[in-house]
Amino acid sequence: MATRNADGSLLAGPGVVEDEVLAEQVEIQISHEQQPIPADVDYDAVTSLSFEVRQKLKTHRPETGGQAARISGVTPAAISLLLIHLKRMHYGSRKQAA
Repeated sequence: MATRNADGSLLAGPGVVEDEVLAEQVEIQISHEQQPIPADVDYDAVTSLSFEVRQKLKTHRPETGGQAARISGVTPAAISLLLIHLKRMHYGSRKQAA
């Protein structure tokens, strides 16, 4: 049972904090699932990915982070590296346009 303040709001106890962290992680997972991957992305430029993962991504050409995550052998860590690369690529292109 949750403990509440006099005004009825929840106290930040261990269960409440864990629930908030879990909810945040679920939101991040959903955003990664829906993150579009440009058709012209150069997977060889993502040097932090293993050769095997780059080959699989080039073969399958996923359209979203969720599709990439469902490719056998593509780890959650590889998806994170890919999304970081895409974010940097996007930031770099915006910076050059300015």
